[in-house]
Amino acid sequence: MSYDNQGGFGSQGTPSNQTKTRRNYDEQTLIPVTIKQIITADGDPTGGNDISLKDGRTLYMVKIVGCVRSFEQKSTNLAIDIEDGTGMIEAKTWMNEGDECSAVANMRQECCQDYAFVRVIGQVKEFDGKRHIQATDIRLLGTKNEF
Repeated sequence: MSYDNQGGFGSQGTPSNQTKTRRNYDEQTLIPVTIKQIITADGDPTGGNDISLKDGRTLYMVKIVGCVRSFEQKSTNLAIDIEDGTGMIEAKTWMNEGDECSAVANMRQECCQDYAFVRVIGQVKEFDGKRHIQATDIRLLGTKNEF
């Protein structure tokens, strides 16, 4: 009796030799940056999605602190223009109606105030030559020490 290709993950109809390469843990860190650093960062010369700072670090997750200048809430997303004194960038977070608790909705609504100071954590994305932050978290600053 032969047990070749029976059971296990390789025989489920998916080739076991096709694996997606993971990023190094050093490349997945959260980097506090200014908006100017994001705007002046270098794009990937090979046409990929990587954006690198001038010191060579690849931007994966970023953290910025700034002031809300304007916001637009739609049924599917919330777009906030944020300024930190070095530049302005749009932070966009996606919403799924009915999938979030009321506390998350309240925190999001608190950030929708002109001139409120917020902390944004997310990934830098580029679309049509314009960079924005795909935010996973937007919150009001707890104290002025975070600034």
